[in-house]
Amino acid sequence: MTLAADDIIAIEQLYAAYNHLIDGGRAEEWAALFVEEGTLDTGMGIFVEGSTEARVEFAAGVPLIMPGSRHVATNVRILGDGDTATGAAYLQLWVADEATGGVKVMLSGLYQDTLRKVDGTWRFVTRKMVPDAGGPVPIA
Repeated sequence: MTLAADDIIAIEQLYAAYNHLIDGGRAEEWAALFVEEGTLDTGMGIFVEGSTEARVEFAAGVPLIMPGSRHVATNVRILGDGDTATGAAYLQLWVADEATGGVKVMLSGLYQDTLRKVDGTWRFVTRKMVPDAGGPVPIA
């Protein structure tokens, strides 16, 4: 059995919500995109696990250290069966470039996800970011 089109669309919306909410400083809504025991591995030494409160604290800090950030996920690939799925997407993280007054790509890489449908809503169980070679570019 494969995922229904409605489930694939719902997961794509989950990916979009993740980016819009974290960039918009909406930490509590962003944290609710994970199951209670959900984990986030940034691939850069920051690992957030186990509680909504830990995820809220992490997300609240993103706009402070990267004001105007824009997370962009593309080429989303979703595979699953029933109420579980895996997903992958390319990631670009754009930030303000104070030196030029423009924007620049701070990070590119890959999201690797496991997902679960809970009470009719898709949530992240695990999200791992795998930075491309070289890691993040300094903000300033």
